[in-house]
Amino acid sequence: MLVTGIKSMPVYRPLQFDDSGKVHLAVARGAGGDALRRLAGAARACKVLYAAEAGADLTQAVRAGSADVTVAASTAALLQQLGHALASLPMGLRFYAAGDEDFLAEVSRVAELHGLDSAEMQCECVAPGARRVHCVHCRTCNTAVSGAIAPCAGCGRKLLVRDHYSRRLAAFMGVMADAETPGAA
Repeated sequence: MLVTGIKSMPVYRPLQFDDSGKVHLAVARGAGGDALRRLAGAARACKVLYAAEAGADLTQAVRAGSADVTVAASTAALLQQLGHALASLPMGLRFYAAGDEDFLAEVSRVAELHGLDSAEMQCECVAPGARRVHCVHCRTCNTAVSGAIAPCAGCGRKLLVRDHYSRRLAAFMGVMADAETPGAA
């Protein structure tokens, strides 16, 4: 159960085109393509980077919305292309991202490294139940965790998933759930 009002928690909202920007860049992975289709319908001109999953291709659907679309072979390739694009785009950029929480954390980190702040970025999470959890014991990042207690893929401990989100690690914190039990460690 997530507690509301925690300042460290990321805030996700449906993407909305921001007319105040001079240049627009949108990225998505997998099911985040649906959010880009909506955005492309409202956008005047927007550069789009998309990492398809399972052979899905959003190119034609987004191009109808006057977007310049590049479909990356993988998330790693998309992140590399994103870095190159952000290095060359001028001030006044508006950045849009859609995908699961892991993807949003990765692209937000790249955007922040290139000087974008939260006022210039919008993120829409398309898999709201799945979280990335960092084990404080073995430092493994566990992906797609949906419960309050989950096994760590690195050390096997049962982790209690806290509502604290680390922006540096792009993950929620997981601590040993039964630490008081003798022999549990």
